[in-house]
Amino acid sequence: MPNFNWEVKRCSRCHRWLALEWCFARDRSRGDGLHHRCRECSADLKAVHYEANKKEYRVRLRQRYEANKAKIAARYRARPMVTAERLRELLTYDPKTGIFRDRDGALIGAVYRDGYWRIYIDGRPYRAHRLAWLYQKGEWPPNEIDHRDLDRANNRWTNLRAAANGQNHANTRARVDNQLGVKGVRLGPDGKFLARIRIDHKERHLGSFPTIEAASAAYAAAAKAAWGEYARAGADARREQA
Repeated sequence: MPNFNWEVKRCSRCHRWLALEWCFARDRSRGDGLHHRCRECSADLKAVHYEANKKEYRVRLRQRYEANKAKIAARYRARPMVTAERLRELLTYDPKTGIFRDRDGALIGAVYRDGYWRIYIDGRPYRAHRLAWLYQKGEWPPNEIDHRDLDRANNRWTNLRAAANGQNHANTRARVDNQLGVKGVRLGPDGKFLARIRIDHKERHLGSFPTIEAASAAYAAAAKAAWGEYARAGADARREQA
């Protein structure tokens, strides 16, 4: 063994002599109180084991989540919803920028994977656009909140409007599985373009058209008649390219 001035130990996997305190994790079950593999080897083995058992790990995590979901929901329900007075006491909202700040001027919240700006208040999560409505109106929105420009993180007051579920879904772009990328239009087996619209969970056939523009115009007219200003169709509803 090399003659160092500090205590060392030999890793059972890579057989290197390494410093005790820096390179070995704690393990109370062993005599010297340290793991027999160095941290680097332990991390490599964990990665290999995870790749070999990835599906099993995911199943276990899902089962654990499902088992605790009811407890988590009950815990959140036990915490009272924030009131307008409490919200205004803790935070300030700028209608021009849509940003929440604390009393010290620090930015509050973060954008999550779903694209929404989320803020925690008294241990409970809230979406920032709903807090903006509460801050401005003094009451929670009756149904849903629609972002006019489809940018979920843009919480400027002029970009927010109350909406029913159908109205909110009307202001969307073409679905990802839409092969043409044009909302409400698909290609029929005869080569013509079919226009369809879903209203109140019922799909309605609008006709068969020789061009994609005509089919899109038919969908736009039906959407405008059903949802008014909430309808998004035509070029505005085309799916964004990745």
